[in-house]
Amino acid sequence: MEFGDFDFEVLNLDFEVLNSDFGVPNLSFGVLNSDVGVLDSDSEVLNSDFDVLNLNFEVLNASFEGPKGNVEVLERQR
Repeated sequence: MEFGDFDFEVLNLDFEVLNSDFGVPNLSFGVLNSDVGVLDSDSEVLNSDFDVLNLNFEVLNASFEGPKGNVEVLERQR
């Protein structure tokens, strides 16, 4: 999914993200199924749009472990 200038690849998708802290200071992601186009488990996330205002940070080659899956952040795309 595209998130600003970032491309995200979601693997083993089988979990809910709600007001989760992704290790970014002063930043929480409140992601609901109504906000993203998420197919069933082990699928790709398609046509997702995230509006982020006044946000300035870089995430390179980071990974986030979740209770039932993981989200891998691939290298930044410009």
